[in-house]
Amino acid sequence: MGEVFDDSGNRSENYMATQKYNRLGSFVDSFNNTANDFTIEIIANNQKAPFNHFIDDELHNLFDLKIKGEIIEGKFYGQLFAPNGDLELLKECNLDFKNGIDVTSGITNPVGNYCGPIKLELCHYEKNARNSGLTSEQIELLNSRIDYIGGLKVYRDNVRILPYGDPENDFLNLEQSRSKNAGRYLFSHRNLFGKIELTSENNPFLEDKSSREGLIENNQYHYFVKVLQNLLFTVAVDYVTSSRKSSKGLRDTYLAYNNLQHQLKEEKNATLLREEAESKEEVKQLKLAFKEKQKQFYKIKNERLTFNLPKLPSTLTYDMIQGAYTDYLSRKASFTEQLDYNKKLLTVEINPRIQPSMDEEDILEVMTHNQEVSSFIITAELDFDNNCDKFQSDYKNLLLHWENKFYDTLNLNFKNFIADNETRLNKLNQRVISLRNKSICTINEANESDTDRDQYSIEIINRIGQLKSQTLLRCEEKLKGITDLLTGVNFKIEGLKKTEVHNIEISELKAQYTIIEDKIQLYESEELPVIREQYKLEINDLIVQFAETILSEHQTKSYNETDKIIGILKEENTKLLRENEILTDLANIGMAAEIVNHEFNQLMTNVEDGISNIKNANLSSIQNYWVKQIEAGFRAISTKHSQLSPMYRSNHLSRRRINVRNLINDILNFFSSRLNQAHIRVDNKIEDDYFLLLSTSKIYPVISNLIDNSIYWMLNKNDRVILFRSNSDKNTIYLEDSGPGISSRDADKIFNPFFTKRTGGRGLGLTIVKKVLESQKHQITLIEDRKDKHLDGACFEITFDEKARVNQ
Repeated sequence: MGEVFDDSGNRSENYMATQKYNRLGSFVDSFNNTANDFTIEIIANNQKAPFNHFIDDELHNLFDLKIKGEIIEGKFYGQLFAPNGDLELLKECNLDFKNGIDVTSGITNPVGNYCGPIKLELCHYEKNARNSGLTSEQIELLNSRIDYIGGLKVYRDNVRILPYGDPENDFLNLEQSRSKNAGRYLFSHRNLFGKIELTSENNPFLEDKSSREGLIENNQYHYFVKVLQNLLFTVAVDYVTSSRKSSKGLRDTYLAYNNLQHQLKEEKNATLLREEAESKEEVKQLKLAFKEKQKQFYKIKNERLTFNLPKLPSTLTYDMIQGAYTDYLSRKASFTEQLDYNKKLLTVEINPRIQPSMDEEDILEVMTHNQEVSSFIITAELDFDNNCDKFQSDYKNLLLHWENKFYDTLNLNFKNFIADNETRLNKLNQRVISLRNKSICTINEANESDTDRDQYSIEIINRIGQLKSQTLLRCEEKLKGITDLLTGVNFKIEGLKKTEVHNIEISELKAQYTIIEDKIQLYESEELPVIREQYKLEINDLIVQFAETILSEHQTKSYNETDKIIGILKEENTKLLRENEILTDLANIGMAAEIVNHEFNQLMTNVEDGISNIKNANLSSIQNYWVKQIEAGFRAISTKHSQLSPMYRSNHLSRRRINVRNLINDILNFFSSRLNQAHIRVDNKIEDDYFLLLSTSKIYPVISNLIDNSIYWMLNKNDRVILFRSNSDKNTIYLEDSGPGISSRDADKIFNPFFTKRTGGRGLGLTIVKKVLESQKHQITLIEDRKDKHLDGACFEITFDEKARVNQ
């Protein structure tokens, strides 16, 4: 007994000791909590010997497929469990098991040899890890347990019956059957484990041998073995595998799922490995970059960042002082950029993605380096700011000193003096611009004459243009002298900023202003009026000459000739209106015919097929079938032709009382085959009691064209709906669809002739629709606002003439 409980590792080398240990460990079935009824203790070598019965609750939760239930009177009642199998298929299988499946095939006199009810819980797992939903560790655990202590155990009253279930005991001959046909016999002694439960009360004819080593092999024993074999075979062939055409193939579903999960796991692991390799490489490059940045930092730190500010001038001119300040601003911006560049250059950025792959010491070293760089840059910035503050203070003091000297010399405030002069100069410039515009307006006024645009107009316009150019040139010559003086004054103002205070001559500047103002006054009051009057006289001479020529031409024409021309124009206009109406009607008929043509082509195909087949068929029932096909085809053509009749203008030109909802249904019936073929749902929500006075030959093609467009544009959509609705209060109907809709940039163009986005389209459909409706005093509008629509596609609103409304 000491060998059995030897934990030193020697037990596994002793086969008999191993067998005894395993048998002790598996005598008690832990699933029925027998440990709660009594406690098992074994004393060996005066010590309590622990043992593990190995197959416990935890292991029975590790499976790819489980069979659980009870065999009663030759039928198995229970269910299958497949965690990764198709749920609907599993439900279908379990419905059979709930009603019971027969397992008595091949048993002689199953009633007479009945051994009593048999409870069982059998677990199967795939040994190939890719096929299994278990982890590799779980499969390895099951392999070691089954190889070590065996799989299927038989218990009577919760006490194991030996030797069933030992590794070498395959009492159901599973391996022998599987060697004959592995496709049909899925279950193996090496991948199946579980328990089979008997009781003394319910299974009295299954008796133990006198040696307590197994059951007496009587008729009831053979019945016991056979029903278990049949159950495993039936489950495998009819429900789990695909060995027969009628098999459910449950195993295929969980194999596919498990294989996919393993593939995803492998891809994930490959991605993680790739990411790990990339991270290592990036960390390596980061370390190299870090060392380089350290070297650069030490070099810059030793050399120190240098900055030079400009020196303020000793010569007191305003321009030089301001020039030094401008130079200061430029250098300040340059050094600030240099600081920002060095900070970015020397700082080491750690990608958050690779940070988990770095050692904490490396991260700490980088952070310390970045802090040192930041401190170095901040110190440099503070030193630079202090120098800038000193420079600005010196600059302000020097500028104030210069301005005070200017004030003491000329008794003037320099900034105000400069500002006043620049303001005065700007005003004078504006006056010159105003005079130039005034000159142009004056000249343009002379061009406003009521001249006829005949053969003489080109000549007179050219002559007026030449005259205008010459006059503007005279004005510009007069103004040029003023603008030259203004330029000279501007140079003098700028020169004040570059001149020593004691050299400034204010009186000269004032004299220049006086001259300019006198020149402006002279041009505005004397010179411009003279130019204007001269130009008007020249224009008038041209107009008089032109008028005389026109009058001479017109006097040669008689009034009878004029009346004749007017009559001809009226006649031509009436003719054009008539032709336009005819063209509109012809286009309307053509549009309807094109739509109908599509339907006729489909029906003619049936006729042609019928004729072709009847020629090749013998005199038989088949021939009779094709004759009926031909008859049905022509009957359908006749029906379509009768549906087309409302579009004929000669028969339906006059208006009559029409139920709008029924009208829409008639047109939809015409399109029924195309709508069904395209899987388009139509919702007609037109009010039942909505009546209008309409011409069917006008309204049928309009609605047909809109439906045809909707069908075409919805062919590439998944959800295909056409909606008709009405608002009798507004006297409107709406046609909507769930197509792609009409973009805002195309909305203004869709009714224009020849505009189309339809492959092979002519761009006349909606143009004719709009024209036909307007000829009947109706209107059609594209609704663009989404809140006014019920569907996402195109939405057209047709508003009928109030005279078409029928009072109920």
